Amino acid sequence: MEHVFTSGYLPLDQTSVWLRGNHHGHSTRSDGEDDPFEIVSAYEASGYAYLALSEHDLFVDPQVYQPNTAMTILPAVEITSIANQTLMYLGAGPEIPAANALSLPQISDFVLARGGLFIVDHPNWLYQSPKRHATLEELLVVPNLAAIEIYTGVIERLPGNPHALEVWDGLLTAGRKVFGHAVDDQHNKVDRFLGWNCVQWPAGVPIRSDGIIDALFKGSFYASTGVTIRRLGVSEDGQSIVIESDAEEIRWRVRDGMLADVTEGGDGRLPIGNLPNLDRLNSSWRRMDTPGDAIYVRAELAGPKGRYAWTQPFFIATR
Repeated sequence: MEHVFTSGYLPLDQTSVWLRGNHHGHSTRSDGEDDPFEIVSAYEASGYAYLALSEHDLFVDPQVYQPNTAMTILPAVEITSIANQTLMYLGAGPEIPAANALSLPQISDFVLARGGLFIVDHPNWLYQSPKRHATLEELLVVPNLAAIEIYTGVIERLPGNPHALEVWDGLLTAGRKVFGHAVDDQHNKVDRFLGWNCVQWPAGVPIRSDGIIDALFKGSFYASTGVTIRRLGVSEDGQSIVIESDAEEIRWRVRDGMLADVTEGGDGRLPIGNLPNLDRLNSSWRRMDTPGDAIYVRAELAGPKGRYAWTQPFFIATR
């Protein structure tokens, strides 16, 4: 039985570019402190390729901002649940539920039924201290959950933890195919440029908002707080993960976030044969009735001054 890596990344020999963007943030149209046009201008000046202003329970047509910028503006709304959780509807349209009307699973169903991407925001924010915004137990019962924020910049200055890696690993270990996002959730200037996603985009193809959202659906992106990845994907034979970056160290993590290997420097290759006891783990996980997607590897890239990047999970299949 042969094991191979699979992922949402483009083939390594396909020329692509990385589109830096932020899809979670607020202006004076909801609870932000800055003018929306000033925010758009600031992100464009900082080299972002796309942006969304995800106002609370308010849909703003991207065409309001699009004529003023070369960035691609994404449609987004942050919907408030019946428990006062604020949850992302990326790819939103004018039809949105009333604030405080639906539960977290119901909002997920609402978004998925309309072809949007549902993202659970800032899971480890102590929004009703000591209650966390969204616990692993809450998320495990949400069918078809596809995305959570693993880093949320605004929580650097709010109660809680801006990182949610343990929630992510808990979902992945349970066999859930969930991708991890990094965002600013900016409400004022101090929140800007703290976390972002870089979407992998085929070179020479016109950039479209629906295409960016589709790439986020598929996991064709990495999340970052300052480390840059230049090249990322699976070797043609499916036997290795390949990374080229400016990181100081690559930490390869598997089930439950356990450390499987470490690569010094920013360029690394993890052969599937380097994973310890793969056949035994494969067999034991399947006996636990967890789907094959529970067998995953993700790379955590550490840089200077506490900066990181996180790849999306590479899943291990058999052929």
